[in-house]
Amino acid sequence: LPGGWHCAGRTGHIGHASGAYGGVAPAERMDPSCLPDDWWELSSHRWRYEWAAGQWNLGRVADAACGTGYGTAILTSSGHVTTGFDASPEACGLALAKLERRRPGQRGGWWDVEVCDMNEEGATFQGFDTLISFETLEHLNDPEGLLRRLAPSVKTLLCSAPVVPTMHHNPYHKHDFTPEGFMAMIGRAGFTVVEAHFQSAPTRVNVYLVVKAVR
Repeated sequence: LPGGWHCAGRTGHIGHASGAYGGVAPAERMDPSCLPDDWWELSSHRWRYEWAAGQWNLGRVADAACGTGYGTAILTSSGHVTTGFDASPEACGLALAKLERRRPGQRGGWWDVEVCDMNEEGATFQGFDTLISFETLEHLNDPEGLLRRLAPSVKTLLCSAPVVPTMHHNPYHKHDFTPEGFMAMIGRAGFTVVEAHFQSAPTRVNVYLVVKAVR
């Protein structure tokens, strides 16, 4: 790995994801209730949110493409003030129900859930200090456009994406990234990468890149 980079989240083995809701396969929204606990993809997704939850001074956090809210719950249970956003009203409803069940008597930060399509020009996340975008940018029509139009209040970006070709086998992905291309895109949007981690498949291929960037 390049100097200062680390492997993380290599565990478990490939499992089979079945079922769907809202027209999107569970593996694309990563609902743990639909997936085997020992699936390496699920372990990798959980690690990203646990890593984010351990960050300091995130301020008000926007969890973009929160899906059913399992990651939003991890963030709020660690004390972060978090709003989950998803384009699917159904997913937002599931997230809201999940967070409501966790709230009574549990330590945690303030939370909310809102419907938001990140492809829309109005998705600027004004008023938020940190944007979390795990496994989202490859789904967008113009991922660099989103990063460029983020409101000035957004000073920290925690994001990840596949850095191996996926478009040929995943109909939901609109972009392929390389590690260098992914970080260059973030830089062109005015952010500086200060932390980066590869996540590897059981085959030891570096599949995902997880990044913290600031401005």
